[in-house]
Amino acid sequence: MTDTLMVGVSGVRGIVDKDLTPDIVARWARAFGRWAGERKPLVVVGRDSRPSGPRFARAVHEGLIAAGCDVIDVGLVPTPRFSWRSRSTTPAAASPSPRATIPANGMP
Repeated sequence: MTDTLMVGVSGVRGIVDKDLTPDIVARWARAFGRWAGERKPLVVVGRDSRPSGPRFARAVHEGLIAAGCDVIDVGLVPTPRFSWRSRSTTPAAASPSPRATIPANGMP
């Protein structure tokens, strides 16, 4: 991990392939999945159009499934739509991170 990985109440953000890799994303998703699984094991995953989105979405799926969660993938989706859809489930996001600018990405 580098000093540019940002972790806070709004999620984790970092420079893609520098401090935010698919492995790190999968570990965060697995930790979230363990927490979510105790409450409601159905998790919605969405992403934005960044080039790293598909890789990070796969990593999120792997982490959530490893934690025992069921996953609904809504694919490429604007953040407001994702937020609306996830109201009835426990949300997790691969990369709809409007506060992170390219080449960064993140997970709320």
